[in-house]
Formats: sequence, C-alpha cells, structure tokens
Amino acid sequence: MSWLSASRSLDNPVRSLLAIWACWKTLLLAVVVVSPGPGYDTSTQILRLQDGAVEQYVHPSAGWLSTIGQHVALKLTRWDAIYFVRLAQRGYVHEQEWAFSWGFTRLINTIALNFPGGQAESLATHALIAATISHVSHAASVVVLYKLACHVTSQNTRNGVAFITAVLHVLSPAGIFLSAPYAEALFSLFNFSGMLFYVYSIPRPDSTNSRLLRRDINVLISGACFGLASFMRSNGLLSGLLFASDLFQTLPTLPRSLLSASGLRRQMSLALAGILTACGFVAPQWVAYREYCVAQLHGEESRIWCRSLFPSIYSFVQKHYWNVGFLRYWTAPNIPLFLIAYPTLYLMLSTSSQARAGWLVVDRRIPQKSSKTRDADRPETDRYLEKCLRELALPQLVLAITAVTNFHVQIISRIASGYPVWYFGVAAALVAEAQKSHGPQFFVRPKAIVRYLICYAVVQGGLFASFLPPA
Repeated sequence: MSWLSASRSLDNPVRSLLAIWACWKTLLLAVVVVSPGPGYDTSTQILRLQDGAVEQYVHPSAGWLSTIGQHVALKLTRWDAIYFVRLAQRGYVHEQEWAFSWGFTRLINTIALNFPGGQAESLATHALIAATISHVSHAASVVVLYKLACHVTSQNTRNGVAFITAVLHVLSPAGIFLSAPYAEALFSLFNFSGMLFYVYSIPRPDSTNSRLLRRDINVLISGACFGLASFMRSNGLLSGLLFASDLFQTLPTLPRSLLSASGLRRQMSLALAGILTACGFVAPQWVAYREYCVAQLHGEESRIWCRSLFPSIYSFVQKHYWNVGFLRYWTAPNIPLFLIAYPTLYLMLSTSSQARAGWLVVDRRIPQKSSKTRDADRPETDRYLEKCLRELALPQLVLAITAVTNFHVQIISRIASGYPVWYFGVAAALVAEAQKSHGPQFFVRPKAIVRYLICYAVVQGGLFASFLPPA
C-alpha cells in the first residue's frame, strides 16, 4: 500500500473503505467456496442430517440467492461457529456450552424467529443470519475505527493514518473469523464505538463547563457500548479499565472535586460507566445462575461453581472443560501455537508500550522525544492526542499479557481485531516510512507486516473452511 494510493482514496474515505472491504470479503469467500472439503471433522454435516437436511437442507420456498447464501454460510460454520449456530437454534442444554457467547446466540435466535419463508428452525438459516451479522458488523466497525483514528491522530497526518488504520482492520489477522458465525466482528463494532465515545469524553485544553457536561454524557454512552461488547465477549470487561484508570487519576483531587457539581458528576459518570460495562458480563451469568443454582432451593444438588464467592459459569467452564488458567497452557506441545500467536502478540505489546510511553506519534516537526523540556514545549493538542492513545492502549496491553499467561494463546489472532492501538501503530509506521519521518519502531518494515496480514488471512481462510488446524 503506497502513501500516494491511500491519498487518492481520501476524497470519499468511507466509500473507499467499503469498496476495499467488499473486495477483501469477496476474496475470502472465494477461498472458502473452493476449499477442498470438511477435513477431519464432519460436525456441520452431522447437524444438517439431524436437521432432516439429507433430502434438502434449504427450505423449498427459498430463492436462489438465499440458497447460495445459506450454502456459503454453512461452509463458514466450522470450529466454534458450530456451537454458536447450534446454540442459537436450540438453546443451551449442556453446562460447557456456556463458554460461547450467550448474547450473540440470543441475537441470532431473535432474528431467526422473524425470518420469512418458514425457515426459522433451519440450521442453514441460523448460519446465514450469523454470517450476515458478522459481515455487516465488520463493515460498520471499519467506519467507526476510521472515525476513531481521525480523532486520535495528529492533524498533519490525520487522514492518511486514519484511512490506513481502517484498511488494516479490513485485513485483520482475524480474517475469516470476521465473516464466519463468530462474535468477533460484533465485539469490534461495540468496542470501537465505546472507545470513540470515550475519547470524545477526554477534555480538550479548551473545554468549557458545557463541554464538561457533554463529556460525562459521552462517558455513559461509552460504558453502554462496552457493556454490549462484554455481552458479546467477556474480554470486553477490560475496556472498563479506562474508567478505573480515570477514577484513579482523580483520587488526588477527590475531596475538592466532590464539592463541585461538575466534579461530583464526573465521579458518578465514571462509576456508572464501569457498572454498565460489567453488566454486559454479569447478565448471562445471572441467567445461568438461575438455571443451575436456584435448583438448590428446591432440594436438588447445585453445581460446585454455585458455591463460589463470585459464581460465574463462564469462568468455571473455561477452567474445568478447557483447562484455562495461569500458565496452564505453557506446555511443550503448545509451542507451535505460541509461535503462531507471536506476530500478533508482538504488535499488540510493542504498540501499546509505545503508546503508554507517549511515543506512538507521526510528526515531521519532532524527530524524537528526548527530554521533558521538549515534551513541555509541544502543543497542548499533541499532548491531548498522546493521552488518548495512552488510555486506549491500556486494555490492549492487559489483554496481550493475559493471553500469554492465561488463555489458549492462539485465539489472540482473532480477538486482537477489536483493539485499535496496534492498527494505529502499524498505520503510523507506514506513513512515517513514506514521509521519511520519525514513527513507531518495529523489528521489521511495516510493509512486511501488511504482507503478513494478507497472507495469513488467506491461508487461514482455506484451513478454516476445510476444518483444518491451525486456523
């Protein structure tokens, strides 16, 4: 991607981004359609047979476009997507199924109940709805990320960096997972939206009292968006660190701020935003608690996790059935999976560290940050932008560290799609290289990173559709 070609797309950036998104999705779907077969797992075919689909798995009233769409959607129903689609179709039966997003499956089911043509019970219909949600959410998240990048990049590079940032999200290493029946695309949309309203809430140097009121409203909207993100994926809780960080930073002035209406309102809005974020995670846990633990009141034996201080079926299932926990994944057979995850982890850790240190900048006027004096001489706007990036980097940094120590590490390649700072870093490095100016530093040239993203996503798509690891 050249700086010149990106600049030519800036006349109508949103339209250009959607055109790039459409071309990329077409390529990935073509890879899926021509993939050789189901590999070693035939779960999707078995579910189709159980559905009475041996004669005709698409409803007779479906048109040719719907038939093609459902066929492609079933090709996308691989790995965890089988759980999402099946759970949306029939609900949660087994305890271990609660590891898969309750919010996402209920959304699919709600839409399916209103699906025309008498196909509401079809597995193919649920797969098509889920894949459509992923496609639409990914397109919308590209636009939201562009708006976010415009807000947090410096004025002299704003359009170029913002545009390339959004393009990188199109080419995300999550790849086919942003098209398949997974919650990643919807999570990205809500998480980016929450971060957009959060940076709107950070006071600019010229903020007035009326703007401070708008700031607190934006904080609440941000918390609601993060709550929806947590409703789709539990790692959305990490975005609540933004509000916790802001509350911590206000502690030195807490007694004085509580004496003013704006100060008190600020504290309350941050606290409420944090509660809204947590509600997205707690709501499905409460549904499960009522189903599995309230039975104890009727003399039946409850599950062991019901007796925990903070009962969470999600945490229990991850630990009990998937062996998730601190350093549990650090075994010799998993070394290849750490190697697969390394490029994404490196980008996340390096860019978040540079952002936290205030180095994630592209500005030809300032070759480097060499002293506090130089930093003090910088315009207030630049320091404001650095603060935005520094705060947004916190959830990404914690996620990357947690992925190394606690998760099945290979999933970082897809869940990283919903965190913006590493996109900013690579985009800033590309622009800095084109302008021959100072920018974020990596071990390899930024163009090599883009080539890696493209190659990884294409190969991943073929492996995924063929039910082959290590997609």
